[in-house]
Amino acid sequence: MQIDINSRKQLNKPENYAAFYSLLNRLPTSDRDALKESIVSQYTEGRTTSLRDMTLKEYSAAVSAMQKLVPPTYQEQLRKILRQKRSAVLHQMQLLGIDTADWDRVNAFCRDSRIAGKEFRELDCEALDTLQVKLRAIRRKRENKQDRKELLKQLQQEEKESKRNRRDAYEGLRAQFMLEVKNRLLPVVDDVKAFRDWVEKEAAAFRAVMREYGQLRKDEQASFTIVDGDMKLEVRSNKVKSFDERADLAAERLVDYLKRYAMGRELGTDDPMYQLGMTMIERNRQGDLDYKSVSKLYELEDRFDSEYTEIMDLFRESNVVYKTAVNYYFHKRDENGVWHRIEPSFCRL
Repeated sequence: MQIDINSRKQLNKPENYAAFYSLLNRLPTSDRDALKESIVSQYTEGRTTSLRDMTLKEYSAAVSAMQKLVPPTYQEQLRKILRQKRSAVLHQMQLLGIDTADWDRVNAFCRDSRIAGKEFRELDCEALDTLQVKLRAIRRKRENKQDRKELLKQLQQEEKESKRNRRDAYEGLRAQFMLEVKNRLLPVVDDVKAFRDWVEKEAAAFRAVMREYGQLRKDEQASFTIVDGDMKLEVRSNKVKSFDERADLAAERLVDYLKRYAMGRELGTDDPMYQLGMTMIERNRQGDLDYKSVSKLYELEDRFDSEYTEIMDLFRESNVVYKTAVNYYFHKRDENGVWHRIEPSFCRL
C-alpha cells in the first residue's frame, strides 16, 4: 500500500529520499550500498540500516552531514559567490540610506543609468562588483563632503569661541582699568577742587593785604602777581564777553547779505570772502557764536558797503559781558633762573 505525503509527515518520515541519493552518488566510495547502510546505521544509532526506517529528524541530520562532505559543484559555487556579492552590494545600499527591505526601492535605484541601468536581480557577478565600487565611491564622496562641512563648522565654532574669549578678556581688562582710573581720579578731582577753593579764598584774603600794603595800583585791580623765592603765582581776571539776542538777528542778516554777495561774484559760493564770512559765524557745540571770530568780521568793513557796516554795528550792540573769569597760574624757577609754569591739570602737561 502506498502512503501519501501528508501521511508520511504524520508518521515523521521524509517526503522523499532524492537529496540523500544525490549526495551519496557524489561521495567517493567503491561500495555505495555498504556506505548507505553505514550512514543510516550511524544516524539511527544502530537501530536500522534501512533508509525507509529513518525518522525525519534522523534523515535531516544525515543529509546535513553529507552536504558538508560533498564538494560543491561549479553552479553551487557560482550561486554562493553571487549571494555574497549581492549581500555586499545591499550592505552598501543600506549605508547610503536605501531601505533594502523595499525591493521596489532597490530596483528603482539600480535602474538609474548612473547606477546600474537594470534591476537588481539582473545583475551578474561582474555588474555587482562594478556597482559595489561605484557605491563605495558615492559613500566616500558624501563622507568627504560631510567631513568638510563638519570641519568648517568646527573651525567656525572655534573662531566664534575665540572671538568671545577675546571679547570677554577685553571687557575684563577694560572694567579693571576703568575701575582703577575711577578710584584714582575721583580723589584727585576732589583734591584739585578743594585746592582751587582754597587758592581762591586765600588769594582774595592776600589781595586785601596787598591793597593795605599799597601793592595794588587800584582798589578794583583784580589781577596781580606774587613772587617768593623760586615760586610765582599769577592771578588773572578776565571779562568773558558774549552776545545777546540781537546777535542772532545780525547773523541772519549777514547770511542773507553774503548769499547775495556770492550771486554777484564770478566764483559764487567759492569766493574766498564769502567762505571767510560764513566761517566766522559758525556756532560752537552749545549753539553760541564765538566772540573772537565775530570780532574779526569788523576788520572787513572797508571791503563791503554800508549794509555790511549796519550788520556789524548790530553785532557790536549785542556785545555783553556775562561773567568775570579768574585764573591762577603757578610758576617755579629752575637753577638757570627760568620760570616754568606748573599745571595742576595734567591735560596741559
